[in-house]
Amino acid sequence: MLYENGRQVAERTVRVNDPLRYGDVSFFQSFYGPAADVQVADAAGATIYDAGVPLLWRSNDDRKAIGRFDLPAQGLVVYVVGAASGIVDPTIRPGQMQFEIYEGEASAPIAVEVVDQGQPVTVAGLDFTFVRERQFTGLIASRDPGAPLVWLGTLLLVGGVALVFFFPARRLWARIRPAPGGARIQVAAITRHDVTFEAAFGSLIEDVRAGLDPSQVQREG
Repeated sequence: MLYENGRQVAERTVRVNDPLRYGDVSFFQSFYGPAADVQVADAAGATIYDAGVPLLWRSNDDRKAIGRFDLPAQGLVVYVVGAASGIVDPTIRPGQMQFEIYEGEASAPIAVEVVDQGQPVTVAGLDFTFVRERQFTGLIASRDPGAPLVWLGTLLLVGGVALVFFFPARRLWARIRPAPGGARIQVAAITRHDVTFEAAFGSLIEDVRAGLDPSQVQREG
């Protein structure tokens, strides 16, 4: 759904090569992948985080999918780690996610916990829960005011190619030499691979012969 100034202006299921268009802006699906729904609650049970975490990155060995979210009020950075698609990881089984929790940008985590779906784990006075797996998609918003000019150029290019193939340029050479009792006219063409030209060439020769005195015309093979 697309909103403008708090009012819904468009709704569409966006697929690859099937964007949502609104005005001169297009929203394309660019990429997609796995995600994890995560909830975090404080000691009083109040929810301080509840969202899907896209697992955008891969580990160096390409066996784990990794996502990140921040809890700025608590000064924590949380990495969510799951097995990459098609990979069997004995440390993170199906239905599990691994939480790596850091204080700020520290190099070492204060906790690393592998949790089952729906089972909270308490770290630094907060309850972290892996709710369920889901998917995410990435979008690209594109605005191209020059697109009509591109389409016009494409049309002209295709039209030009069609003209070249369907209406090829043709050239004839004619030579007139004196001959006993008159003149000799020779006509030739250099066109190649033009199967339709033979009939036109033959018609031209007949027109030339028709314009001459029939008694003076001598046919050549």
